[in-house]
Amino acid sequence: MKKFWVNLACVFIPNADYRRNLRKRLMYNPIDDLRIQMEDIKKVINDIYPKLETFTTKSELSKVESDFRQAITPPADPTDYVFHGENNKLLVWDDAIGDYVETTKIIPGLILTIEGNNNTIKIREPKIIERLELTMLGDGHKFSLGDFTNKIYDKKIVYLVIFMTMGDCELVIGDNLVVNPLVIIHMCEYGVKCFIGNNVRLAAESKIYVSDAHPVIDIKNNKIINYGKRKRILRIGNNCWIGTGSFIGKRGCLPDYTIVAAQSNVVKPVEESYTILAGNPARVVKRGVKRLDTWDEAFEITGVNA
Repeated sequence: MKKFWVNLACVFIPNADYRRNLRKRLMYNPIDDLRIQMEDIKKVINDIYPKLETFTTKSELSKVESDFRQAITPPADPTDYVFHGENNKLLVWDDAIGDYVETTKIIPGLILTIEGNNNTIKIREPKIIERLELTMLGDGHKFSLGDFTNKIYDKKIVYLVIFMTMGDCELVIGDNLVVNPLVIIHMCEYGVKCFIGNNVRLAAESKIYVSDAHPVIDIKNNKIINYGKRKRILRIGNNCWIGTGSFIGKRGCLPDYTIVAAQSNVVKPVEESYTILAGNPARVVKRGVKRLDTWDEAFEITGVNA
């Protein structure tokens, strides 16, 4: 009966694609999904059941029962990280002993991919991580994440993705970092370094590229034109605020108290503190300003009532 009324309603719709999509939505039945799951379980049972006829001992029957339970039970979540390579270390601060201790235990929110040797990760306070995806491909990479004493924010690192490839890259992040989703830090050349200061705020979908993602060659002489002749260092000073959707390029060093406006592209170093940068390429549009953490703090300083 349902099919009859659905077909009758669709007769009055001239557009064939819309008519087909509407019929599919109206005819959807969640019971069908359950039937598909039941069929999958039946296939597992049918594969194991014929073996029952060949059992001669109770142990054989128990083995098949165990195989069946394993087939229909989802695998348990891993409890340890698996590093591919030698001498890779995850170090986490231990308040009880006042020092970093090496561990392989899963830290909630921290997703690690390590392929190489002699890579080191140091995390001062794992509790600030909601989601941090760190990929290290190559040898000798170093990553350090500082402390968090600023209690204004409930969520500190909401979603941060870090790529470190080639080898010998170093990323040092200071205290009180706040990251909104989805922030990317990209390091794709040998020996590049990035130092991010204290009290830095990285707004949603901002990106920091310490190097280009791909090499570019001059086809006349087959020389790479975008590879650093010396080790490149990108610095972001203390109390900087990187706005939503902004891009910090491989030469875009920022001094303390720099504000980068949303959707801006910083592609060269800035020397003057207490400024606002905006545009593509970004330039100084306001001087003598600084970011505060809360509106209440601004009202107290300026005497403005909320």
